[in-house]
Amino acid sequence: MSFGSQVESVDSLSPSDEELERAACELVSKDVVIDKTVSQPPSFTTADKSVCAVLVHRRGAEGAVRVTGPGTSHPVPNVITGPDESGWVIVAVKEGQTCMFLGEPTVRFFKAKHE
Repeated sequence: MSFGSQVESVDSLSPSDEELERAACELVSKDVVIDKTVSQPPSFTTADKSVCAVLVHRRGAEGAVRVTGPGTSHPVPNVITGPDESGWVIVAVKEGQTCMFLGEPTVRFFKAKHE
């Protein structure tokens, strides 16, 4: 399934945070760290401006993660989640873009690493 240039499947990776951070770093072109907690944001909310990528568990509660705004790839990154879906993807959120949550997707957030 094609999601656009802002979404990368990470099904082939081991579930280590280090590998996920490496994959997100390549996707967003900056050093990132992944939050240790798993989140299920309320429907019709948006990610904090400090979030530069989102790890989405596609097989979970029904919902979606969508990115809109300046420079958004086409098709618009829209990752559907639910019991009939499978896999994990990382969705990049570029500066000035908005990451929205619909339904009850299960996610973890990546933020820029501050040294």
